Amino acid sequence: MFYIDSLEQDKLRFGDVLEWGLLAAPFVERTVQTDIRLDINQSLFSIVLTPCCSIDNNNVCLSPLIEVLQSFYDNPYFVSDLTRINRKMNPQDTVSPEIWESFGEAVQENRLKEGNVYGLLEFFVYESNDLFPKYTVNRIQGSNIETNYYMIDFRNVYKINSKSLKSPRNILLKSKILQLTPETREDLRLKMGSYYSKPTKEDLCFL
Repeated sequence: MFYIDSLEQDKLRFGDVLEWGLLAAPFVERTVQTDIRLDINQSLFSIVLTPCCSIDNNNVCLSPLIEVLQSFYDNPYFVSDLTRINRKMNPQDTVSPEIWESFGEAVQENRLKEGNVYGLLEFFVYESNDLFPKYTVNRIQGSNIETNYYMIDFRNVYKINSKSLKSPRNILLKSKILQLTPETREDLRLKMGSYYSKPTKEDLCFL
């Protein structure tokens, strides 16, 4: 089970779905001189990415819930359940059969030696739910798909400051609509931790 049946209405937890989305991000483009603009975007839902034990402070990190990529449906291993993307898998399941065959034997052998891995490390998929509106995934090849799976991108995070995160009247707490099961929350915690702890090629020689 991906979500719990009864919400904890008195607290925010890591992985919670909020019916809230207001993202402001500075955009810097350096040409002759530095130009800075503020991009403001709205999304229907956001996910709490601050660990549960840290939410008592005066700010919380969120990530907007976004539509999944059409390329996910090119991989038969993902089609039956997109949340498989959230967990480690056999290397040959991380890509479509056509891409796996294109790697050649040497690359395939090296990947198989790694054992189970995350296929799409920067993404975490949220299971479809009746509270999520359906949308159409327009595929380049094959039929279009109607779905209400959504996902977050660990590269897309913003912060909300608030002095009343524990107050029942706090707008974020009042916006909470779904809460993950402990098992799903652990999947999110492990994958997010792997994303941020992945070493660069330059660092691997020192490890």
